[in-house]
Amino acid sequence: MLFFKFYGWIFFPYIMIFIQWKRLGQKTRILAAVYSFFSLMYLMGNITALTQEPQTSASSDFSVSANSNHTTEINEATDNELDSKENKEAVLQFEKEVFSIEESIKPIMDRYQKAMDGLSNGTVSIEDAYTAASDAKKAAEMMSTDIGKIKINDDLHEDVRKLLQSVKTNFSTGYFTREKSFKSAMEYLEEQQPSLMQNFKEEHEMSQAFILKGTATLLEAKTKVGIDPTKE
Repeated sequence: MLFFKFYGWIFFPYIMIFIQWKRLGQKTRILAAVYSFFSLMYLMGNITALTQEPQTSASSDFSVSANSNHTTEINEATDNELDSKENKEAVLQFEKEVFSIEESIKPIMDRYQKAMDGLSNGTVSIEDAYTAASDAKKAAEMMSTDIGKIKINDDLHEDVRKLLQSVKTNFSTGYFTREKSFKSAMEYLEEQQPSLMQNFKEEHEMSQAFILKGTATLLEAKTKVGIDPTKE
C-alpha cells in the first residue's frame, strides 16, 4: 500500500491530494497543493504540445504545398510569357535584320578573301590586295554601326531583351574588331612588318570570338522562346 502511495504522489499528485487531503497537516496541504498544481500544469502543457504538433505539421505541409504550387504557377506563367508570339516574332525579326546586314557585305568580304588568296599565290598585286582590304574595312565599319542601330522592343520579356542585347553587343564589337584587323592588314601590305601581321591575326581571332559568341547567344534566345533551330 505504501508503495502505491509513494508512486501515486510522484506521478499523480493532483489525484492523491484529493484522496489524502483529510489526512494531511496544514503545512503538508500547502506543499501538496503547490506540487500538484505544477504537476498538473506540466501535464496540460504536454497534452497541448501533442495536440498542436500534428496541426502544426499539417499546417506546415499545407504551407509547403501551397508555396510549391505557387512557385510552379509562377514558373508556368514565366514560360508562357517567354513562349509568347510577340517574343518569337521579335527574335526572328532581329535575326533577319542581322543576317540581312551580313548578306549585304558578303560580296565585299568574298572579294577580300580572293584577293588575299591571289596575293599569296602571286596572281594578285599588293595594290589590288590593299584596295580589297580597304573596302573590307569600310564594310566591317558599316556592319558594326548598322547592327548597333537595330532596335529592341522594351516591351519584350526581360530575359529575351537581355539576350538580344547581348547578341547585338557581341556582333557589333566583333565587326568593330574586324575593322581593326583589316586596318592592320593594310598597314602590313604597306610596311611589310611581321608585327603588323601578328596584330592582324590577333584582332581577327578576337573578332571571330565575339561573332561566335553572338551567334551562340542568338541560338539561346531562339530556344528560350520555344523556337527549335533544327526545325527551321
